[in-house]
Amino acid sequence: MVFRFFQFISNIFTPIFNLFSLFKKHRNTTFEMDTEKVKLVLSPRTTKDELKEIVKKLKVKEIIMDFSQSKFYNNGFIKTIHLQLKEKDLNGNYFNTSMQLPALFLFFANFGFQMYSSPTVLEHFKMGIM
Repeated sequence: MVFRFFQFISNIFTPIFNLFSLFKKHRNTTFEMDTEKVKLVLSPRTTKDELKEIVKKLKVKEIIMDFSQSKFYNNGFIKTIHLQLKEKDLNGNYFNTSMQLPALFLFFANFGFQMYSSPTVLEHFKMGIM
């Protein structure tokens, strides 16, 4: 009888604890750029100033990132993500892609983009869940 009670309690609270473990409260924006790879992972703590600095760094690689349609809270953190990227592919042609979602989604999954300049990488560009 006692075992069934603990099993019952476990069945109720385990999904609740699993749900809370999805929240990633202490993450920060991640930006990596080297000769072969560019990677940006957004967080609920991403700010407009951070994105402005990233835009400057991306220009070196001829990548144009526009976040002007994104919205921010009064405290500076991102509220609605709307990123547009314009980048040259391996053949030198420009392509456009975009991502739009509420920043609330960042509490449950990592979103952003990554791209590789190496022709040996099968997935040259990825945008969305990281």
